[in-house]
Amino acid sequence: MKAIRIEEPKRITIVDLPMPVIEREDQVIIKIAAAGICGSDVSIYIWEPVLLSPIQG
Repeated sequence: MKAIRIEEPKRITIVDLPMPVIEREDQVIIKIAAAGICGSDVSIYIWEPVLLSPIQG
């Protein structure tokens, strides 16, 4: 599967990773059709400190 890895400030690479393995019957693998970038992703890309908080919802 493809993944985006932030190697260092302002340097992103697309890498191939092995597919995850389902280990329990309550797990699933989903196929992503589209993805987006939010404001905190931009802060990580330019290597600014990010306020980390639990994901809501």
